[in-house]
This record gives sequence, C-alpha cells and structure tokens, in this order.
Amino acid sequence: MRVLGVVRLSRETDESTSPERQRETVTKWADLHGHTIVGWAEDLDVSGAVSPWERPQLGPWLRERSGEFDALVAWKVDRISRRLLHFASLLDWATENKKTVASATEPIDTSDRFGRLIAQVLAMFAEFERDAIQERVLDGRDKLREAGRWGGGHPPFGYQPVRVDGGWRLEPHPDQAPIVREMVSRVIAGASVLSVCRSLNDRGLLTRNKAEWTASSAFRVLRSRTTLGQAEHKGEVLKDADGLPRRIAEPIVLYDDWRRVQKVLDDRGKAEKVRTHGAALLLGVGFCECGQRLYRQSGVSSGKLYSYYVCSGRKRGKRTEDSPENPGCANKPIAAPILDDAAVGSLLLMTGDLEFQEKRFVPGESHADELGQVEQALKEAREEWDLGLYGGDRQSYLERLTRLSERKAKLEAMPQTEDRWEMVHTGETIREMWDGLASVEERRAFLLSLNDFRVTLHAQPVRTRSLFPGTPSGEATGGRVSVDIPHDLQQQVLERAARTA
Repeated sequence: MRVLGVVRLSRETDESTSPERQRETVTKWADLHGHTIVGWAEDLDVSGAVSPWERPQLGPWLRERSGEFDALVAWKVDRISRRLLHFASLLDWATENKKTVASATEPIDTSDRFGRLIAQVLAMFAEFERDAIQERVLDGRDKLREAGRWGGGHPPFGYQPVRVDGGWRLEPHPDQAPIVREMVSRVIAGASVLSVCRSLNDRGLLTRNKAEWTASSAFRVLRSRTTLGQAEHKGEVLKDADGLPRRIAEPIVLYDDWRRVQKVLDDRGKAEKVRTHGAALLLGVGFCECGQRLYRQSGVSSGKLYSYYVCSGRKRGKRTEDSPENPGCANKPIAAPILDDAAVGSLLLMTGDLEFQEKRFVPGESHADELGQVEQALKEAREEWDLGLYGGDRQSYLERLTRLSERKAKLEAMPQTEDRWEMVHTGETIREMWDGLASVEERRAFLLSLNDFRVTLHAQPVRTRSLFPGTPSGEATGGRVSVDIPHDLQQQVLERAARTA
C-alpha cells in the first residue's frame, strides 16, 4: 500500500513531538506492515485547527495528488487535525475515495464503521486538548501582561522582545523605533501619510513583514497606543487592576506628539485614507461658482490623455444650494493644466517671496483623558462591588478605591491649558517651499494647509480683480478663474506694499 506520511508541528505549543521523531515513527509503522512511503506532507508551524485541505503541504496532496497514495498515516490522529468537524470530513472523503486513515501509535482502522468511530472519538479528545492548550496559552499571556511582561506573538511595530530575568519584555527596536518617530514628526510637520509611505519605501525601510508601507498600515501605527508603551489586544487598550491603561514597555513616542498626530489626522478627515496616486492638485480647494466642489475627469483620445476639472453639480439630479430646482450646473469643464497653472501662478505671483509660516498644533497641558479613565475605573469598581461581581475581598476593594481617588485628586489639582495653534517661522519662502515639494499629493496637501485658499471656476468671464475678496473689480478679460488667498497672507502682502510705497 502506498503511504503518504503526515507530519505537523503546532505553533501553539512546544510539547509536540519533533518532526524527525514523527517521521521516524511513521516510517517504522510502514516497514512493519510492508507498506511503501511515497511522499511526506510536512506542515510546520501550523495550528491543528487549520483544515487539512488548507494546509500548505497536505492540502495539495488531497486536492491534486490523491491518485498517488492509498493511505494517510500520522504519528497520532491529532497530527492530522485537532478539529472533530475537519477530521470527520476527511474520513468521509477517504471513504468516498477508497483511502485509509491510520495512526502509527494508536490502534485505529478506518476500513469499518467501528474503526471510524474510534478515530472520531480520538479526534474529539484532540479538539478538547487543543482548546485546553489555547486556554492555557491565553491565560498565561494575560498573567504576563499583568506583570508587565511580553506574552509572545508578533510584537507591535517599533518594539522587539528581549529576555530579562527569565522572562520576556518589550523594548524599542533599534531600527523600527526611529521609523515610527520619523512618521510621527513628518505627519505633524504637514506631510501626507502617502508621501511618508513613499519616502520609507524608496529607502527600503519596510514594515515588520518586509512589505511596502501603505496608507492603511501607516495609519495603524500612527493611531496605535502601543507606541505609548500601552498594551493593546484586538484594538482595545488593556487595563490594569485599577482599570487604567496597562504599561508594558517604554514609550517610543511622547504623549504630546501622539496627541498632535491624532489631531492632524482627525482634521484631515477620511479623504487622505483613500487617496491614491494621481490625485488632482486642486481637489478640496477648487470650487464652481455654484458652490459645488470641482473634481477631475480624465480620458484618452487618439492615444492622448486629457484631464478636465468638472463641477460635481453637473451630474443629473444634483441640486445646488441656491437653486434647488436646477436639474444640474451648466458650468463647462476646464482643462486641468490650465486651471492648475492659473491657480498656482496667481498664488506664487502674489505671495511667492513671502516667508512661509507653518501652522503647528501645540497641545495644552490637559489631563482630561487620564482623568476620564480614572473616573470610569472608579465607577466600574463601585458597580462591580454593588453587583457582587468584585473578585477580591473588602480590604482590596477599599485599597483600590483609595488609589483611584488619590490619583483623581492629583489629576484635578494639575494645571490645565487649552490646545492652540501657532505660526512657526520656517526660513523659506512660499516659492521655495513649493519648488521643494516633489509630488502632486504633497503640493495638494500644501494648498490644503493654507486656510481659506480657494480657486473658483466661473461660467462667464470675470473682471480682473486683486486676490483679495471684496476689493474693486476691473474690466472683463475673458478669464473664468478667480483665486482667493488666506487672510494672513493678504495682511502680509498689504504690509509689504505699505513698506515699499
């Protein structure tokens, strides 16, 4: 009989017999019964909960090479599967395909119903054992987290497990932690998440899995509290015995910087999360005179790419705020290069030699988050006691309340200042900043950072005018574009004009 040897080593425990020992036992069984081993399906670091058909080695044998063997033989039934449902399905498949399933160390014979029943009972016990192992592993990890130790698994990006005093702790990774700090500092400085990803990828600074950075993977790092040294599980911050965030490592990002990043990402909204390469330069700052946003529409004709800005109100059924009965805006599209050049040219003509002042978020001294966590922990502790759910005795309960109450009083006594924005001198002119931006996404982010910068596409030619809204207009010139610049830049232009008058 042709035998396919099945070997599996679980990633959940080190108690399993080694692959070498499993192969040796199966080989002796085949020799004893006069069978020939025609191949091996060796799945290492694979959980017993994985279906046999989905395993990297065994799966292809079952799906594509079933004609090459007559029996599947493993050291024990649990090497084939630790899920009763999966094992029962495999037995049904074996019956239909005239195959035998055997164990080299257990007396099972799947050629009759009684033998199949015995095999299923063994598989059931294997599943119970798997669940028990999983519970022990999870319970052990919880206890390690409570002690400030690392319970195993993939460490969060920026950290590495280090053996300390017979256990494991997380410490900042010498290569990854600087990447996290760079991501944080660049986003705070105004760079888009996509531009940060491209910069890291271009320099070969990849993710933990050696994959290129994407917006979603970068957002996970920037949003995660693990960079503060706090323990997370499935996106939730784990708490200590007092109900406060559990610290498991040294922070690699300062809390104030982490708050800055959250503020920047919140202000940018969801648009950047889904932005891809080829974003329109004026998306978000370009508007039709009807009030609707402009979007870019591209197409190919005679092998040439054409791009236009189109009013979003042109779609049938789209009503403008001023004309709810209007079936759609009639404003004609404009070639994207023309509108881009007009907008940027106007901006640089008026403000290009002014120093660019970066708007930077300065977090105040606020303890509201931690105070809220302490108050919630106090509330939960009292509720647990009132409902009889508190796990300790009265003394431990009172000690917990005392610690939390003292922490609450200390936080309430600390000074509180409001968050604010401040303008920071950069030493570069607006033109120098613009010329130094390499991509459309970065330049678009720069325009979005200029509060109240607005480009308007008109249906009819507009009169020449200054870039300041509300000032006298000149004669009509045939142009359909007007540009408004931010108030602070208007003031700088006026001050410069007054000095040179």
